[in-house]
Amino acid sequence: MKAKIIEEDVEKLVCDYKSSKYNAAVLSMNWARHLKKLEEYQNIPTTQIIDKAIEDVIGGKVSLKEITEAVEKDNAVLEAIAASKKRKSKKIK
Repeated sequence: MKAKIIEEDVEKLVCDYKSSKYNAAVLSMNWARHLKKLEEYQNIPTTQIIDKAIEDVIGGKVSLKEITEAVEKDNAVLEAIAASKKRKSKKIK
C-alpha cells in the first residue's frame, strides 16, 4: 500500500512540475545512480531508488549543486579505482 502511495505522489510531482521535465529526468537519473552507490541504498530495489530520486529532485530536497558535486565525487572514485587496476595490471606483466 505504501509503495502505491509513493508512486502516486511521484506521478503527481512529475505532472505538476513546471520546469523542464527533461532536465529533471536527467538530474533524477544522475541522483539515482549516486544514491545506488550509498551503503544505505545497496539493498533497495532500483525502482524505489528512482522514485526517491525523482521525489528529491522535483520536490526540491536536493539542489543542482548537490547533484553535481555527488556525481563528480562518484566519477573521481571510479577514475581512482580504474587507475589503481591499471597500475596493478602493469605490475603483474
